[in-house]
Amino acid sequence: MNFISQLNTIRDSMHRELVQEATVRTFIKEDSTDGFIELVEPFRFYKDDYHPLKGNYTYECYVIGIHSLSGDLMGEDIDGFQRCINYRDLSLEEMSKLHEYIVQQKQFKFRLYDEKN
Repeated sequence: MNFISQLNTIRDSMHRELVQEATVRTFIKEDSTDGFIELVEPFRFYKDDYHPLKGNYTYECYVIGIHSLSGDLMGEDIDGFQRCINYRDLSLEEMSKLHEYIVQQKQFKFRLYDEKN
């Protein structure tokens, strides 16, 4: 196995454990997946993007939680607008920090969607 495939295996494993924490383990503890896990402190990272008029650019983004039914990341930009964040947007280092924060340290709380408003 070459180095790149080993890194991808590690990334996939962290991704799987993050999704399991947000979905299966949350359901076992809360008896519901009709909500999301909200991080105690938003996780900041920088996302590269492309716009036809702007070209390539980078902006500050925050992971604010993980959807408990789908396991998708919930995010927003610095102005508070919701952003679609894929796990592949995170570097390996950022993924490992998010993994430590959620899976190991449990720095989140479960929120039902009707509690958010």
